[in-house]
Amino acid sequence: MKKFVLLFLIVVCMFSVCACNNNTVVENKTEICAFVKEIKDNVIVVDIAEFITTEDTDRVAELKLTNFDMPNGYYINNTEIELKEYKLTKDTVYNFIDWKNDFVEKGADREFSTKNKDDFVKYLNTYENSQPQMPFFFDIADNEVISITEKPMM
Repeated sequence: MKKFVLLFLIVVCMFSVCACNNNTVVENKTEICAFVKEIKDNVIVVDIAEFITTEDTDRVAELKLTNFDMPNGYYINNTEIELKEYKLTKDTVYNFIDWKNDFVEKGADREFSTKNKDDFVKYLNTYENSQPQMPFFFDIADNEVISITEKPMM
């Protein structure tokens, strides 16, 4: 009986270790808010912005923002052009809102997620100059884009 229990514990530990090794841990991950300027090959060029919410009381006070400046509870500070380039990979996830039902059926949830860069470029091309006037949120690690997310801004 003791051998059976010992064998069982060994098997459980082995499965636990194997399961842990399948998880991808991303270190040094940062989230940025930025406007998409261009995608060329596997590089995305963005203009970094600052997404300030009413909870950022110190920053709200520093910029002297009022409720008039933040009617929806946020303010996008983009007073200077700060272009950055990041690498897109085959694992980059693109999350966007399919406003025109180009990727989802009418009546379906308009939030669309894909790893297909061409779908994201097609979506960007629905905007004038292929540049949406709202920022996206990027998860970045080691200068590579993990994900790009469009959030409703209303």
